[in-house]
Amino acid sequence: MPKANDLYAALSVTEKKQFALRIKSHKRQSLQLLFKYISKEYSRDGGFSKEKAFAQIFARSYSAEEDYLLRNELRLLVSEIHIFLKDIEIAVEREKDENFGDTMLLRGLLQRRCFEEVEQLFPKYYAASLKRLNFEQARRQADIYFR
Repeated sequence: MPKANDLYAALSVTEKKQFALRIKSHKRQSLQLLFKYISKEYSRDGGFSKEKAFAQIFARSYSAEEDYLLRNELRLLVSEIHIFLKDIEIAVEREKDENFGDTMLLRGLLQRRCFEEVEQLFPKYYAASLKRLNFEQARRQADIYFR
């Protein structure tokens, strides 16, 4: 069973719907078709078949010589699921920790050399972190500011 199958199975129902919408807008048609195959087989409790997946994605019979095409699409799908999960976890962290977004904004501004903006925002964000007793984010903000 490919890793993409296992990762898809681990998603909640809501996450599966969100991921389906995300894949629908992906530019690679073959990735969309692979996802459609995996989601269909998962809903039917069917197992993954290389031959069926290959035929559905590439519209020709499976051959061992062209197996690399399917493996590549599976790797890309795993990568997309990983990115999706990272985005979810970042969103959860932002909701849990009000100062997380401020810290990330300071880091992004500093990386883009927007020093004046960092100078203006740091005292405000640092004070807000300390007021909320969020010492972890206050330390991270100070680390970014005093680099």
